[in-house]
Amino acid sequence: MQAHKRLRLLHLVLIFREANMAFVLEVQSQDISDLNDLDLTRLLKILLHLEARSAGIAERAVEVSLNIHVADGGEDGRIEWTGVPESTPFLPSRLVQFQNKATKLAPARCANEIVGKDGRLKPMVESALDNGGAYIIVTTTQLTRKQKIACIDALRNKLKNVGKPYADTATIDIYDAARIQGWAICRRLRPS
Repeated sequence: MQAHKRLRLLHLVLIFREANMAFVLEVQSQDISDLNDLDLTRLLKILLHLEARSAGIAERAVEVSLNIHVADGGEDGRIEWTGVPESTPFLPSRLVQFQNKATKLAPARCANEIVGKDGRLKPMVESALDNGGAYIIVTTTQLTRKQKIACIDALRNKLKNVGKPYADTATIDIYDAARIQGWAICRRLRPS
């Protein structure tokens, strides 16, 4: 049943969007919470392509690998472009790196997502943040604002621990099931 629900959600978002049809299909945050790691990555890929298309960003700027069981240096998805726009409603800068987590998310786990076993920043995280990009953890967990702030604070503390001068100013966010739900609804209701 859950696999059927996940596939239905992913296919409907893509099919209706590609047909430029405005439709009302209620996507619940529980639908996002039910996704496994591969389906969350598929949904991220779809949403990034829709966001790029909606903002006039070349879709070749989207990089999301569905090969999720290999070392990725802390990156499950990325979008990077030049020119306008500087940002979109769901992309806070011209370089945004995403890390997906289809598991429960606690502050300590968030902080450990950006470092390797050696305690150093993962290379893709470091590259994005060193270049002024944003880092966003995408999770199937439904979080309160307080929980998100605790995770972001833990990430900032980890950046301080590794000596990064931008620890307090880097753009870091958590997109939980409710935010992903909102993104999916927003992108399928707005025409290109």
